[in-house]
Amino acid sequence: MKKATNLLIAFCAVLFMGCSSDDDNALAGVDPILGKWSLMTQYENEVPKELGDCQKDNFFEFKEEGTLTLKANVLASDVCTVASKSGNWKREFTGKYILSGTDFPQVDGKDPVVYVKFAYDNTQMIIEETVGGVKYKRIYKKIITV
Repeated sequence: MKKATNLLIAFCAVLFMGCSSDDDNALAGVDPILGKWSLMTQYENEVPKELGDCQKDNFFEFKEEGTLTLKANVLASDVCTVASKSGNWKREFTGKYILSGTDFPQVDGKDPVVYVKFAYDNTQMIIEETVGGVKYKRIYKKIITV
């Protein structure tokens, strides 16, 4: 009986030590993507690209009811074009999110998919994608927590 009790205690200790803060958020029902995220750094083909004044205000905001807002200003020919988009989001599984709405058009009959990694105790969000053979990586920092 003592051996079984010790085994149970050891199992519980391993179980609790194996949980990270990401797991705690998932167990609590809090999606780490919730909140407002400000663009911090971006890369093109692993080369850092400096954020200009036009891009420094770019952000994503993900709300609990499944809505999102994206502000993605673009500098072209020395003119800063303000691009604001809104739509909906849902998590398929950890790290895979589906965006939908008129501002996020379907590709090949499917809503766009965004793969996200979280770092530094969910205070950084990393989005990587390849478009036209160019690999983009954008790192956002959480500025408002839900």
